[in-house]
Amino acid sequence: MKKRGFLLAEETLKMILALISIGILAFLLFSLYGSRQDAANLKFATESLNYLVQEIEAGATQVEIYNPEGWWLISWPYEEKLPNACSNLGWESCLCIIDKSLSSFGPDGYSEDSDDGVCLEISKKVVVNSLTGGQGPIKIVDPPLILSIDRSEEITLRKA
Repeated sequence: MKKRGFLLAEETLKMILALISIGILAFLLFSLYGSRQDAANLKFATESLNYLVQEIEAGATQVEIYNPEGWWLISWPYEEKLPNACSNLGWESCLCIIDKSLSSFGPDGYSEDSDDGVCLEISKKVVVNSLTGGQGPIKIVDPPLILSIDRSEEITLRKA
């Protein structure tokens, strides 16, 4: 009887260690996948923003943005604030594609860090107008996001 109990404890310990090892390997696999996906989305954001700025400077009246889905297009200054990514470089205004939640755009929210996206300096004042009509972010949902470019007083981007 004592020998059976000893073997049972030994096998149980092996099973527990095996499950812990599998859990650690699964965590590493998902972490690696997530970091690779984040890098791909950042590359897409950079390419989309470069394309958007080129189209604005070329005088286009409409532009399509495809990636990254679920990210936000916003112009700065927004609510009289400028993110560190723009102000540290001495920019007075910039255009960004960022990965943040909508609640992060409030007056005390997303104003100081834009590490979750990419920004470019804009020489002309560009205002991104949300669906409510005022200045605010536009989410890239159901690509392509078609933006109309209005050049009346300042350059205004609206969802078409």
